[in-house]
Amino acid sequence: MYGDHTPLALSDPATLTPQGAHQMLDQGAAFRSRYLRPARHDQHVGIVGIESKPINNSHLNVEASTDQRSSASATAFLQGLYPPWPYTSCDLDVPPHTRVANGSILNYPLNGYQYPNIRTISPENDPDSIWYVYRPVVLQNVPLTTAQS
Repeated sequence: MYGDHTPLALSDPATLTPQGAHQMLDQGAAFRSRYLRPARHDQHVGIVGIESKPINNSHLNVEASTDQRSSASATAFLQGLYPPWPYTSCDLDVPPHTRVANGSILNYPLNGYQYPNIRTISPENDPDSIWYVYRPVVLQNVPLTTAQS
């Protein structure tokens, strides 16, 4: 899934447009409101056991192809799914903030932007990919044979 991008005829490879980034951000926020909120006993929505506020990368497996349109779409989607959360960390081994020498607390940039792990994979090199890349094979000096009945 990816957002609006430049036309393939004008820009190869296609790139995500600002409108496409907002589409993916909004889509991530919609997923967040539906699936990352505590489920009430009368509702069958929500993903059990996944963090809803600070991102926990050990709960996620995000993959995108290596083209800019797909990887940028994944980033924008995750920005909506896990918006900035001040004084938090996306890794249990890293403190959520740092106290600097003058005593002030230093938060992550962009008011607590959360850094998701996104694995980028070239479709040609991923054995699990559903994409098929056609590469014609040119045979030279191979005699043609005919089937005999």
